[in-house]
Amino acid sequence: MIWIADHTRNHDTTTPDEMLHFIHKLDYEYVDVRADVFPAADAIISPKKAVEVSRGLLEKYNLTPSEYLPGALQVDGISYRPLELTGNKLDKACSYFDKICVYAKKVGFTCIRGGTGEMCDELGYEKSLELTTTSLTKIAQVAIDNGLAFNLKPSKHSRLLDTPQKAHDMAKNVPNLTYTLDLLHYVEPGFTTDECLRLLLQFTNHVNARQTAVGWGKCPIEYNEIDYDMMIRRMRGQHWSGVIAIEWKLMPSQAVAKMSAVEECIVMRYELKKLIRKYYADLLIP
Repeated sequence: MIWIADHTRNHDTTTPDEMLHFIHKLDYEYVDVRADVFPAADAIISPKKAVEVSRGLLEKYNLTPSEYLPGALQVDGISYRPLELTGNKLDKACSYFDKICVYAKKVGFTCIRGGTGEMCDELGYEKSLELTTTSLTKIAQVAIDNGLAFNLKPSKHSRLLDTPQKAHDMAKNVPNLTYTLDLLHYVEPGFTTDECLRLLLQFTNHVNARQTAVGWGKCPIEYNEIDYDMMIRRMRGQHWSGVIAIEWKLMPSQAVAKMSAVEECIVMRYELKKLIRKYYADLLIP
């Protein structure tokens, strides 16, 4: 079955309590949470208290946690890209990540998102990919050992994963790696929904949904060029089950254009629900 989540990134101008209350009022059951709402640092400094606070807020508003976004990996308080983590530094980063995974699992999250990081120009593409692949293999295993899926978000913003083919190849080379698929990042620069799904749906554990058009990052739904009908149809064909989180953070240019993040999330959820009823009708409870 497919469930729909809200993303705390959509509502980042309030306190965690106010934010989760608002998401509850919007009638969501699932939520993706960033580290600015449930700080990863708290999970390191005071893990028991962090779990109690996070679970308390989620239970207060009857929300089920889905994906946790803890931010960059750290060693001695310094953030690093995966390709920068080797030897003892990689071991320390894994120890840090393990504590966050323990926290995330106890709170009830089912997956945790890591970061690919950018390539190093001095090292070049091939060496950057090799180092990133090596570190991500070990980092992903930490999540798996804690009972969490380890997701990356393939994106046009990382030269290591800026095409669906590159993302496909990395997933083939990193055991236990899965993706949070956000078609915006490939459709906007001109790749098709069909190409993205053909290469990446098999590795997709989680989905971010929003509207985009070629050359237009986040657009009103009437201009959307992502074929969500194709996506949900293929998901059913592959017996895909999981969460689609609606993500829409309003940027300054969109605010000037009088676009509303809440309104766009509402119409996106409406469209997704129609498609889920269309292709998953036999699994829905009357």
